[in-house]
Amino acid sequence: MVEHHIEGRLTVNDSMFPIRSAIEGVGLLQLPMDYVSADLAAGRLITVLDDWAPPPSDGFFLYYPSRLQTRPALKALVDFLRENGREADGGEAVSPRMKRVEAAVA
Repeated sequence: MVEHHIEGRLTVNDSMFPIRSAIEGVGLLQLPMDYVSADLAAGRLITVLDDWAPPPSDGFFLYYPSRLQTRPALKALVDFLRENGREADGGEAVSPRMKRVEAAVA
């Protein structure tokens, strides 16, 4: 086993910047497969550390401070994502109320 302490850390809010950085050899990145599949297929990126990769996720993960006093906009988003997730899995369709929320957001 080899251990190496990494000093630098890069945090970004744009998924294209770390992809370009990894392609240019700056370092490693961890992103959902949908973001990097074209670059993997083209050979611009390769997978490493596959034994330590997290399992694929099949949904959205939202982190917010408290379930108490949730703002209406956040509650509408959570409800919308839950309903769309059911529809994508072959469950019940999006309710009319959720369609109204989607139209209001769009």
